[in-house]
Amino acid sequence: LELGVKVLLIDEDTSATNLLYKDECMTKIIVDEPIKPLSYVLRGLINTFGISLVIVSSASSSFIPCATKVIEMVKYEPKDITEESKRLMAYRSCSDLMAVKPVKERIFGGIKDLKRVKASGFRLNFRYRSGEEFQLDLRLNPRIVEPGQVKLICKIITKLAKVRKPFKVRDIVNYVNSELRSKGFNAFTDIVTPDLTMVDGLDVVLTLNRV
Repeated sequence: LELGVKVLLIDEDTSATNLLYKDECMTKIIVDEPIKPLSYVLRGLINTFGISLVIVSSASSSFIPCATKVIEMVKYEPKDITEESKRLMAYRSCSDLMAVKPVKERIFGGIKDLKRVKASGFRLNFRYRSGEEFQLDLRLNPRIVEPGQVKLICKIITKLAKVRKPFKVRDIVNYVNSELRSKGFNAFTDIVTPDLTMVDGLDVVLTLNRV
């Protein structure tokens, strides 16, 4: 949301259950819960950020009250069951859900004391001037499908780490994409090797979030 995305695609099968919903019984049992499930803030996200959400779910009806369209896949054929679903969930109103606050924009000012970063397969190896090292595996990002993307992200981060003028994190996405469109790989490396693969600025920021 901080990056200005307009659509979120969420699959129940690959998401943590407690981040998606919580039933009425557990709500009464666990009162002081710091995590607010998505089903509680769904309408708030839509109203505050003007985004759309596509949620793939088969185990809970928690999202139906706020849904504008409910589609059932029947033998690989889509079927509109919005009216039927709304009727079955008439006892629960979307207005019962919580509001959300706007996201506070962060400022990126480079990566302090980074000595070097190297790509190895789907991993990035970071080394700092203090001697500290750590490895970041990008295979969990479904958008990263080949090592060439990791190598390009490595080169982009190497350049961004030395940035002199701080700028908003969301602007990194536009900057990276604009540079790649206008200058190609030369925007981030003097020597363009054949093993580099195009990435999106969003993937660069997702990586920086874990550095």
